Amino acid sequence: MELLLDQRRRSLAIRIHQLDTQHPLHLRVTHQPNRYISTRLLRAVDPKNFHSIEQVDLLLTSPWDSNLEPKEQPTATPKAQAREEFQRWLDFIPPLSMVVYTDGSKGKEGTVAGAGWAGYWGTSKTKIFSGHAKLPNHEVFDAEARAGLLGLQAALKDPRTQHSTNIYICLDNLEAVQQLQGQPKGSSQLIFMNFQEAA
Repeated sequence: MELLLDQRRRSLAIRIHQLDTQHPLHLRVTHQPNRYISTRLLRAVDPKNFHSIEQVDLLLTSPWDSNLEPKEQPTATPKAQAREEFQRWLDFIPPLSMVVYTDGSKGKEGTVAGAGWAGYWGTSKTKIFSGHAKLPNHEVFDAEARAGLLGLQAALKDPRTQHSTNIYICLDNLEAVQQLQGQPKGSSQLIFMNFQEAA
């Protein structure tokens, strides 16, 4: 029960820190008239304690701002065409490259997610390592992010890495790819930052 309460507290603290500073809930929590009242939530949202939970970048613009131009959404490619394009790309990578395939998924019960990765050597497509991890209380997106990080770490530990010209990490989640390449926001920020640091 204690762990569940702490998880809820951290989740709510992150949401409060994402709010605009003029939002009523943010004002209520950060400007308590009586500083002698101390609850788990108040301790969590206190800026000096915020380092102990996952960091969240503040929004550059408010989601309700109507002056924003809509983002261009990537168009979906049919699976057969995507498979052909990927195979063509794979045929042209340098021979001394390492390709790591990763995936995250969630079991039928919906409580445990999993992350898996497999590394192949160059154009010979020889499998050189693989692994998986159980991730209780994770969502699929977080499992995808963790799989990318664990796959990269496994590739960097492999002795062939010193002879490799490139390490390619292949994910099937576009949002995870964008977070890995850019400024991470939302859940799994620490995982994305660790990936960027290792890469």
